[in-house]
Amino acid sequence: MKALKGSILSRSSHGGEGFKTQRRESIEKWLKEYDIENYTINDDFTINVNGFVNISNKNLKEFPEYIQFGVVRGSFDCSYCHLKSLKGAPKEVGGYFDCDDHELTSLEGAPKKVPDAFNCSDNELTSL
Repeated sequence: MKALKGSILSRSSHGGEGFKTQRRESIEKWLKEYDIENYTINDDFTINVNGFVNISNKNLKEFPEYIQFGVVRGSFDCSYCHLKSLKGAPKEVGGYFDCDDHELTSLEGAPKKVPDAFNCSDNELTSL
């Protein structure tokens, strides 16, 4: 167990640039797959988007662990994807946020700032 822990630390401290490059490439590949443009990947790997993000009807059960949106300057529509969690969703949107028709039981991970409509209908929410 100690050797494994040491190798992980070694990789992250000595091979950090390779890890960062690989993570950035994974993020870019995912964004391209979902047709998301006009984005910036920040130093902390959060993703800011200067525009609208529409990933509705994509059969996305969850955001990959390496995807975390920061600020989306337009609206964010992830409806009809059957998400089980909003982990990875933007922290802030500039328009509306639509997470309708999922299997969500909680709004944990939802944006903290939504100046327009917030649609979370047709979910399995147990509390707000």
